[in-house]
Amino acid sequence: ALDPLAIRSIASQPASTVFAVGMSDGSFRWWDAAQFMPAVVALPRGTIACGFDEATVYVLDGTDGFAVAREDGVARAIGSGMYRDCRAAPGGMLGIHMPEVPGMTPMDLVDAAGKASPLPGNAIADAARGTLVFTADGKAIVEQVSGQRTTRATAPATATFLSVANGWIAAALEDKRALRVDPRGRAELIAVGAPVDAVTMTSSGVIW
Repeated sequence: ALDPLAIRSIASQPASTVFAVGMSDGSFRWWDAAQFMPAVVALPRGTIACGFDEATVYVLDGTDGFAVAREDGVARAIGSGMYRDCRAAPGGMLGIHMPEVPGMTPMDLVDAAGKASPLPGNAIADAARGTLVFTADGKAIVEQVSGQRTTRATAPATATFLSVANGWIAAALEDKRALRVDPRGRAELIAVGAPVDAVTMTSSGVIW
């Protein structure tokens, strides 16, 4: 099964059963489709796939969120007219609110039953650890595991963009610097010699 990272690109050849998938953490995945028979879940045309777990596929249809049961394809509404975008998250999906608030990205962690837990700032899932990382009060970088929240680091300026991979965290800061946090919580500022608007963290701790 695919892990719940955002897929950036897919490549293959017409006569090949092997395909490569570029993931949001900068890594690649390789599969031979001849080795497995995928289960098919029918989704309405035009929906955006947000994420999935063992029982549910989470999708966005316009501004409406739905949890689609993988067993029988039944869709349950989990947010109507609320979200402009979505992301994968452990235990549900991240619903990104509309309208967009300048300097912030208000989000909800929404489970299959439609329970929405508001998050105070930007958020992203760390698929390798099954956790959620988000910003609080702009500068605190918080990790949530099974509802329990731990501050991993405090940035010297507002964090405007996050990337995570295997316990590593990278943040683009409002003052155009980058912050890297290792799995033990040690943080360091990265001087890149140019303004930083977005970052990508790899599982080895390298920032792109």
